[in-house]
Amino acid sequence: MIKLVKFYTKTCAPCKDQDAVLSGIKLQYPEVEFVNIDIEEGDKLVAECCVRSVPTLAFIMDGKIEKTLVGLQFASTIRNELDKLT
Repeated sequence: MIKLVKFYTKTCAPCKDQDAVLSGIKLQYPEVEFVNIDIEEGDKLVAECCVRSVPTLAFIMDGKIEKTLVGLQFASTIRNELDKLT
């Protein structure tokens, strides 16, 4: 199972921009679970992924963190990483 986790905060403008990018990608990868985690909620994945800045994207396959990307990402970059895992 592949998960793409987006770490964000409610006040982060680039995080909202990342949502727009991800919404288009979700349709192309129905086998990927897309998850949003607010870092202010204190989820254990925040520590596991060493999130220090938002937005951060974590690509997780079978429970293992394969890649993290920090900052607003282009759709092509995200698709490239997903293609490596699918």
